[in-house]
Amino acid sequence: MSGRSVPMSPPTGGVGLSSTRADRVRVGDHNDVLPRPFNSGEQHTLNLRFLIDAIERGDPEAQISSYAEGATLQLVDPDHPPRSPKLLTGKAEVAAWIQDVCSLRMTHRIDDIVNAGPLIAFTDEMRDRHGTQMVSTTTVTIKHGLILQQRVILVWDGWE
Repeated sequence: MSGRSVPMSPPTGGVGLSSTRADRVRVGDHNDVLPRPFNSGEQHTLNLRFLIDAIERGDPEAQISSYAEGATLQLVDPDHPPRSPKLLTGKAEVAAWIQDVCSLRMTHRIDDIVNAGPLIAFTDEMRDRHGTQMVSTTTVTIKHGLILQQRVILVWDGWE
Protein backbone atom coordinates (compact mmCIF):
# COMPACT_ATOMS: atom_id res chain seq x y z
CA MET A 1 0.00 0.00 0.00
CA SER A 2 1.44 3.37 -0.84
CA GLY A 3 1.20 6.30 1.46
CA ARG A 4 2.96 9.51 2.24
CA SER A 5 6.11 9.61 4.37
CA VAL A 6 5.88 11.12 7.81
CA PRO A 7 9.05 11.85 9.79
CA MET A 8 9.15 10.20 13.20
CA SER A 9 10.20 12.05 16.33
CA PRO A 10 13.95 12.42 16.85
CA PRO A 11 15.70 9.96 19.17
CA THR A 12 16.14 10.79 22.83
CA GLY A 13 19.50 11.10 24.48
CA GLY A 14 21.16 12.92 21.59
CA VAL A 15 22.08 9.76 19.70
CA GLY A 16 22.69 10.55 16.05
CA LEU A 17 21.07 8.33 13.44
CA SER A 18 21.85 7.80 9.83
CA SER A 19 19.26 8.81 7.28
CA THR A 20 17.58 5.51 6.47
CA ARG A 21 14.18 4.07 5.80
CA ALA A 22 13.84 3.92 9.61
CA ASP A 23 13.67 7.74 9.62
CA ARG A 24 10.07 7.63 8.49
CA VAL A 25 6.92 5.60 8.53
CA ARG A 26 4.27 5.58 5.85
CA VAL A 27 0.74 6.77 6.53
CA GLY A 28 -1.59 4.10 5.23
CA ASP A 29 0.99 1.37 5.84
CA HIS A 30 0.95 1.48 9.64
CA ASN A 31 -1.67 1.99 12.33
CA ASP A 32 -1.51 4.95 14.69
CA VAL A 33 1.57 6.57 13.21
CA LEU A 34 1.58 9.26 15.87
CA PRO A 35 2.13 7.90 19.40
CA ARG A 36 -0.60 8.55 21.92
CA PRO A 37 -1.16 7.80 25.58
CA PHE A 38 -3.34 4.84 26.63
CA ASN A 39 -5.09 3.91 29.90
CA SER A 40 -5.06 6.38 32.76
CA GLY A 41 -2.69 8.79 31.05
CA GLU A 42 0.35 6.46 31.03
CA GLN A 43 2.65 7.10 28.10
CA HIS A 44 3.37 3.87 26.21
CA THR A 45 5.44 5.25 23.38
CA LEU A 46 8.81 3.78 22.55
CA ASN A 47 11.35 5.59 20.41
CA LEU A 48 10.75 3.19 17.55
CA ARG A 49 13.10 4.96 15.15
CA PHE A 50 15.94 4.55 17.65
CA LEU A 51 15.17 0.83 18.15
CA ILE A 52 14.92 0.09 14.42
CA ASP A 53 18.20 1.85 13.73
CA ALA A 54 19.89 -0.05 16.58
CA ILE A 55 18.68 -3.40 15.21
CA GLU A 56 19.73 -2.59 11.65
CA ARG A 57 23.19 -1.41 12.84
CA GLY A 58 23.63 -4.45 15.09
CA ASP A 59 24.14 -2.23 18.16
CA PRO A 60 23.41 -4.40 21.21
CA GLU A 61 23.75 -1.67 23.85
CA ALA A 62 21.29 0.63 22.08
CA GLN A 63 18.81 -2.24 21.70
CA ILE A 64 19.15 -3.29 25.34
CA SER A 65 18.46 0.27 26.49
CA SER A 66 14.91 -0.11 25.07
CA TYR A 67 13.98 -2.89 27.56
CA ALA A 68 12.41 -2.66 31.02
CA GLU A 69 14.18 -4.36 33.93
CA GLY A 70 11.42 -6.98 34.18
CA ALA A 71 11.19 -7.63 30.44
CA THR A 72 10.34 -11.08 29.10
CA LEU A 73 11.07 -12.47 25.66
CA GLN A 74 9.47 -15.57 24.15
CA LEU A 75 11.33 -17.12 21.21
CA VAL A 76 9.72 -19.60 18.82
CA ASP A 77 12.06 -21.12 16.24
CA PRO A 78 12.86 -24.59 14.86
CA ASP A 79 14.83 -25.39 18.04
CA HIS A 80 12.08 -24.01 20.32
CA PRO A 81 8.69 -24.96 18.82
CA PRO A 82 5.39 -23.44 20.02
CA ARG A 83 4.83 -26.27 22.53
CA SER A 84 8.11 -25.38 24.30
CA PRO A 85 9.30 -21.88 23.36
CA LYS A 86 12.43 -20.40 24.85
CA LEU A 87 11.51 -17.94 27.60
CA LEU A 88 13.94 -15.26 28.71
CA THR A 89 13.02 -13.50 31.94
CA GLY A 90 14.55 -10.20 33.04
CA LYS A 91 16.60 -7.60 31.24
CA ALA A 92 19.87 -9.48 31.88
CA GLU A 93 18.69 -12.64 30.06
CA VAL A 94 17.23 -10.59 27.20
CA ALA A 95 20.50 -8.61 27.00
CA ALA A 96 22.58 -11.81 26.74
CA TRP A 97 20.37 -13.02 23.86
CA ILE A 98 20.63 -9.67 22.04
CA GLN A 99 24.43 -9.66 22.46
CA ASP A 100 24.59 -13.21 21.09
CA VAL A 101 22.49 -12.28 18.05
CA CYS A 102 24.58 -9.18 17.40
CA SER A 103 27.81 -11.21 17.63
CA LEU A 104 26.70 -13.11 14.51
CA ARG A 105 27.20 -9.90 12.49
CA MET A 106 24.13 -10.38 10.30
CA THR A 107 22.53 -7.78 8.11
CA HIS A 108 19.06 -6.75 9.29
CA ARG A 109 16.26 -5.01 7.43
CA ILE A 110 13.21 -4.02 9.47
CA ASP A 111 9.95 -3.77 7.54
CA ASP A 112 6.17 -4.13 7.92
CA ILE A 113 6.07 -1.92 11.01
CA VAL A 114 2.78 -1.59 12.89
CA ASN A 115 2.72 0.92 15.74
CA ALA A 116 -0.46 0.81 17.81
CA GLY A 117 0.49 2.67 20.97
CA PRO A 118 1.48 0.08 23.58
CA LEU A 119 1.69 -2.67 20.90
CA ILE A 120 4.27 -2.76 18.13
CA ALA A 121 4.96 -5.39 15.47
CA PHE A 122 7.55 -5.68 12.70
CA THR A 123 9.43 -8.13 10.52
CA ASP A 124 13.20 -8.46 10.39
CA GLU A 125 14.80 -9.90 7.26
CA MET A 126 18.32 -11.11 8.04
CA ARG A 127 21.29 -12.65 6.26
CA ASP A 128 24.35 -14.07 7.97
CA ARG A 129 27.92 -13.95 6.65
CA HIS A 130 27.47 -17.39 5.02
CA GLY A 131 24.42 -16.22 3.04
CA THR A 132 21.75 -17.97 5.12
CA GLN A 133 18.51 -16.01 4.97
CA MET A 134 16.31 -15.64 8.03
CA VAL A 135 13.10 -13.82 8.80
CA SER A 136 11.44 -13.05 12.10
CA THR A 137 8.18 -11.50 13.14
CA THR A 138 8.23 -9.64 16.41
CA THR A 139 5.49 -8.25 18.61
CA VAL A 140 6.23 -6.12 21.64
CA THR A 141 4.23 -4.63 24.47
CA ILE A 142 5.42 -1.25 25.71
CA LYS A 143 4.99 0.21 29.19
CA HIS A 144 6.46 3.51 30.36
CA GLY A 145 8.33 3.82 27.06
CA LEU A 146 10.21 0.50 27.40
CA ILE A 147 9.70 -3.02 26.05
CA LEU A 148 8.00 -5.13 28.70
CA GLN A 149 7.11 -8.24 26.66
CA GLN A 150 8.36 -9.50 23.32
CA ARG A 151 7.55 -12.51 21.17
CA VAL A 152 9.85 -13.46 18.29
CA ILE A 153 9.01 -16.09 15.69
CA LEU A 154 12.13 -16.93 13.69
CA VAL A 155 12.68 -19.18 10.66
CA TRP A 156 15.64 -19.65 8.33
CA ASP A 157 16.79 -21.44 5.17
CA GLY A 158 18.36 -24.84 5.40
CA TRP A 159 16.85 -25.99 8.65
CA GLU A 160 16.40 -29.74 8.77
